[in-house]
Amino acid sequence: GGGSHFDESGISPRDPVVVYQDQGVQVSLPSNFYSSDYFTSNLIDMLSVDSGQADPFFAFLSFTAPHWPLHAPDDLIEKYAGRYSQGYEKLRRDRIERATELGLFEPDILIAQPIRTLVSWDELTPEQRQVQRRKMAVHAAMVDRLDWNVGRLLEFLEARRLRENTVIIFLSDDGAEGHLLEEYPTYVDWLEENYDNRYENIGRQGSFSSLGAGWAHAANGPLRLFKGYLSEGGTRVSAFINRPGMETAGKISHAYVTAMDFAPTVLEMAGLERPERTHGGIAVQEMDGSSFVGLLADHERRVHPETEPISWELLGRRAVQRGRWKLAWLHEPLGNDEWELFDLKADPGETTDLSVQFPKVRESMIGDWERYAEANGVILPERLLRYPSAGE
Repeated sequence: GGGSHFDESGISPRDPVVVYQDQGVQVSLPSNFYSSDYFTSNLIDMLSVDSGQADPFFAFLSFTAPHWPLHAPDDLIEKYAGRYSQGYEKLRRDRIERATELGLFEPDILIAQPIRTLVSWDELTPEQRQVQRRKMAVHAAMVDRLDWNVGRLLEFLEARRLRENTVIIFLSDDGAEGHLLEEYPTYVDWLEENYDNRYENIGRQGSFSSLGAGWAHAANGPLRLFKGYLSEGGTRVSAFINRPGMETAGKISHAYVTAMDFAPTVLEMAGLERPERTHGGIAVQEMDGSSFVGLLADHERRVHPETEPISWELLGRRAVQRGRWKLAWLHEPLGNDEWELFDLKADPGETTDLSVQFPKVRESMIGDWERYAEANGVILPERLLRYPSAGE
């Protein structure tokens, strides 16, 4: 994600043009290109080719929407005009209430505070609110179009009688994006020189805008921060799985699943053994992750034992999760430049550091992360790395 959804305009000053390839050969985009439509149509075309064989297939459809830049067809932007006039704080409260009603969160959980540099909706000027409403309308329109394309793909599978024997997995790669690129130093001049970001052009071809922290907090509900951080707002995302005849259809599972678990799961569904140290006579890295096929039969089943630590590192930010416990290290001012311990079962918003109350848990999980870092060759940066700065 990051390139224009209407043409080949690039992602950043360093990558001003996006190159599209098909089977390794560069291709030109059609005049009516819109990313979500184009990617879906290409997959449908690929699946339409009749090979004369009944072999199973694996298809991966990676939408770039709703990643910045915010782009959507005019009619869909108009559909959401005025929908978000009450602002991002009200939308956040509404979404938390609705998510709680659906069983995604427990009632009365503590809610993470927004970044301290966020200007409240009431303090924005009328012109600033107008721009914010327009941006959120474009974002909603992008999600709407993505949803329509997923439906188009499902209708194709049903028409080909493939739906009844196909597992559908839908997920996101990270939490909502809260960085405002229009104010990021390396983007300011590039955007002013190359794009038309006047109010009436936001969302159209030739514009380049991003959503910002207010709407990102609304999208993430009670969770802390957003994309680029190893807090729950950056890493906890929804996923939907549909398998013909599955016993848990319509159920919500709170089991902890990671991106590493999808490959083992797909292999088990296909009746294939996961590779170990070699594959086809070639030495390979042993696959991490655990299959969650059992979760599809019992939505309360665990995928990872409570004692299993799972660790990450991103731009010097660190985290390790073990059962209900999570240990995280974030830079100031969004963190404390030291390890913080949270009980995610009681506090998914990561509002209360329990390091003093549970020092042994903290120390043992620091050890978990250090063993992970040594095993995976993690090299921490010597200086603070930013993706892009958000209130730092």
